[in-house]
Amino acid sequence: MKKITIFSDIDGTFIDKSYRIGISGEFLKETAERFRIIFVSSRTPEEIIHLQDYTGLKGDFIAENGAVLGFLDPPDTIRNNVKTEILKDYHLIFTGKNANELLSETEAILKRMNIQTVILNKLEPDKAALLSGYDTGSAVRSLSRRATVLFRAENITGNQAVSEEFRKYGISMIFGGKWLSVSTGFDKGEAVKYYMKLMNIDPELTAGIGDSENDYSLLEAVKEKFIISDNGHNEKLLTIRGAVKLDHEGTKGWEEMIRILSEKITKIGGQNEKI
Repeated sequence: MKKITIFSDIDGTFIDKSYRIGISGEFLKETAERFRIIFVSSRTPEEIIHLQDYTGLKGDFIAENGAVLGFLDPPDTIRNNVKTEILKDYHLIFTGKNANELLSETEAILKRMNIQTVILNKLEPDKAALLSGYDTGSAVRSLSRRATVLFRAENITGNQAVSEEFRKYGISMIFGGKWLSVSTGFDKGEAVKYYMKLMNIDPELTAGIGDSENDYSLLEAVKEKFIISDNGHNEKLLTIRGAVKLDHEGTKGWEEMIRILSEKITKIGGQNEKI
C-alpha cells in the first residue's frame, strides 16, 4: 500500500507560536507509520534536521521556502547530474543563488530604496535570538542560510513596491511573519512539484497544510489542501478552491488534518491508492 505524502509547513502549523510541539510521541509514531511527512518551510536545513531528530519524523525536506531541498537517498538524476552539499545524512541541492551573493544584491536594492532594516543573515546569534524569540542554539541554526536572505518586515512600508523592485532583478520576495525572505530559487509550490516529479510521487496521493501567505503555492500543488486556523484563516489561502478550513490552530489543527485523512483512508477500505 502506497503512503500518502503530506507536505507540511512548520511554523504556526506543526509547531505553535511559542515554538512548541503539542503533539504526543505516540501520535507522531502512528502518523509516520501511515503517512510520509515532508516538511516545507522557510527554516534552514539545520533547523529542519534538528526538528526531525527531536520528533522522529526523519525524511526528505524542502527548506528556505523552496530554495533548498534535502534528500536522504536522492535519485540517480540528482546523484549523477547535480552538485550537492552533504550535511549529516542528507544531500542538499539548491534552486537559487548562494546566500552570500544574494546578500550583496539585497543590500544594494534596499540602499537604493532608502530602506533601513535588520538583515537576519548578518546578525550574531544572541541578537538573532532576541529578535526571533529563539534560544541561542536555535538562533545559530537559523543563521545557516544557503540560498535566502531574511530582513525585518516591521520597518518596511509598501511591501508590494519593494517586492516589485526585487523582481526587476530576478529576485522573489516572500511575505510572512516577522521577516521578509528573498531568493532566486523555487517557491514552496515549485519545489513541491519538482520533488514529486523527481521521486515519482502520484499527485493523487498528496496532501498539504499551511497557515500563511507563503503556503499558497504549496497548497495549490497538492491534492488535499488544509488551512490552519489562526484566529480565523489567512485571506489569500481562503481563495484556494477545495481547501479544508481546519477548526483548530497550530498543532491541534495539524492533528485534525491527520484524523481527517485517516478517516478518508478508512472509508475507502484502507487503500491509499486514491484519496
